[in-house]
Amino acid sequence: MNTLGQPCRNLRLLHKWTQEELANKIGVTKHVVSNWERNVARPEINHLISLAEVFDVTTDYLLCIANQMTFPYCVDSIDTIHSDLNNEKIIKSFDLLAILNSGFRIELNGQVLEQEDLNLIGKNITFLMEHFVSPLKKRYSK
Repeated sequence: MNTLGQPCRNLRLLHKWTQEELANKIGVTKHVVSNWERNVARPEINHLISLAEVFDVTTDYLLCIANQMTFPYCVDSIDTIHSDLNNEKIIKSFDLLAILNSGFRIELNGQVLEQEDLNLIGKNITFLMEHFVSPLKKRYSK
């Protein structure tokens, strides 16, 4: 059975926060956060809402009601459309460098990429765009 502890811990680690840092953000002690992550205790509704706000996810995601985490902190840089069928956001396009630097877990061929890898990939993409793609576009668009 899925519980709040696992998504809470995963999101905290994704943001690279300690239990104490998360606790300070929502006004509790690190021991309270530890109890939530170990499923020893459940947060009160106001703390659940605070968790959703600091992690920028829905309470449904935290409570394992929703299977997927949305990508809310990319919404400003993503052109989204809404499906008439279920009113879920569908990503139409995104900024690749923003995704690489977003803090989200990114995998390639089943291997989780570390931030150092993502930084290197971002630098290489920028280099390729500046030195190859853009000059070729200029040359052949005349």
